[in-house]
Amino acid sequence: MRKLTILSLIILSAIITTLSSCSGCVKQATKKVTETGINAIEGVAEAVDEHGARVGEKATDAAGKLADGIGKSLDRQMNQHAEKVASVMGRTLVQTVEGLDKGATGQYYDPISYNANICTGVSLDYLGKIKSKAVVDAYFIILEKGIYNCKIELEGSKGIFITKETEIDKSVTERRYSLVSFALNIEEEKEFSNTVSAKVTIVKK
Repeated sequence: MRKLTILSLIILSAIITTLSSCSGCVKQATKKVTETGINAIEGVAEAVDEHGARVGEKATDAAGKLADGIGKSLDRQMNQHAEKVASVMGRTLVQTVEGLDKGATGQYYDPISYNANICTGVSLDYLGKIKSKAVVDAYFIILEKGIYNCKIELEGSKGIFITKETEIDKSVTERRYSLVSFALNIEEEKEFSNTVSAKVTIVKK
């Protein structure tokens, strides 16, 4: 009888130990699944943020993408771009960019009418002056790699008052636009108010 009691106690102890171990396994497994779920959710959020999709304050610098213009982020972006162009006053700055959100053109630019003499495979998508900034931007779409000579002439009531010439090196294909920018000095900015039109010439070398 005593042996039977001892045997029963041993079996009962083994069952309790097994249940405790299984309970621990369940808790541990649940914890791992939960952690994995959180990591997966965070990963998705990071991926969306990294690609700039549906993220209100996501914005790169002006050399990246002027897009989905959300409030202060785009304001800051445009200011940084204008400062960068102004820092090379007297020269023309050429960058490659992803594009310009069409909703931002009217908000941030005064459009400039133009006549274009542009080679095949190139189009001028937008030409304008940044509002409240003495900076002119021209967004070109260039389909073929190569070196292109670019000339932009602004014509006022007294004739052409500014001519900017530069080269566009279309070697980067990842970004859609070639952005040509230049700053106006005080005299040029005053004359700009009388601008009649611009003449834009692009020739492939």
